[in-house]
Amino acid sequence: MKRIYFPALFLLVCWLPAKAGDALKSPAFLGERLDYRISYRGFFSLGKLIDIANATLSTPARVQSDGTGRIFEADLSVTTENHGILDSVAPFRYRARTFYRIDPQGTALFSVLLKSKKKSGQYLYQVDSANGQLVRYRQQENDGNPNAGHPPARLMALHGEPGPFSKDRVLAFKAGTPLLDRLSLLQFIRTREFAPGRSFQIAATDGSDLYAYSIRVEKQEKITLAGRAWDTWRLRFEGTKQKDNGRSEEAHSPIRFWISIDANHLPVRAEVEHKFGLFAMALVSARRE
Repeated sequence: MKRIYFPALFLLVCWLPAKAGDALKSPAFLGERLDYRISYRGFFSLGKLIDIANATLSTPARVQSDGTGRIFEADLSVTTENHGILDSVAPFRYRARTFYRIDPQGTALFSVLLKSKKKSGQYLYQVDSANGQLVRYRQQENDGNPNAGHPPARLMALHGEPGPFSKDRVLAFKAGTPLLDRLSLLQFIRTREFAPGRSFQIAATDGSDLYAYSIRVEKQEKITLAGRAWDTWRLRFEGTKQKDNGRSEEAHSPIRFWISIDANHLPVRAEVEHKFGLFAMALVSARRE
């Protein structure tokens, strides 16, 4: 299970995009905490549904500024900490933070902290849509090179994490393209007005590659989670990865999201079918902080 475990968790944090102009309609942007349970059913669980991780999405009540406009923030963490044997065999800690603008649309800065047996590190990503550049900075234990390149002070002030960080990669994309990271996509999709058959397309990134996403509203559907009935919109999320030669390929298996039909547009469930089984994320609790 270890070989498929990490990619599947990443798929479940690939969120959906939406138009920026409606973002302030949602109360979810300020002072909210959503807790989730991540589960797996398939070959490695002998067909049984087992819990494998927990996730928390939080949105601070504050709205910041980088000197050019208002900046909104969101924070997502995923951990296997309370999952016994799995955590001892394949421990996983993941945290993503995003700082994004409503108008003009786009991410200003996002970060990823990953700790596992296979890979660990912390990265900052500066999105410069005007010039078509995604700049990656890696946290360094000792940064003795004053010319290594560092994140702008105004962005580091937003993030608040101690350095040092040094530039180690620049990814180019079409200048003027509004580019979102995965976590800001979730916040944007919750602002949309849905109707069966409606679709959305947008450019996004995970920090390493560029993606074109197509999202389609399939239908309204009533589901039950932990004994509670939810009226939801069911969305299908498909992504293509943009390659260096100008071609594209399927990024991952389609993901379905169930978004509550109410003022909050809560993401109450997500599912992705992997060749080794089903991975699902279900809402456990939602509250104001």
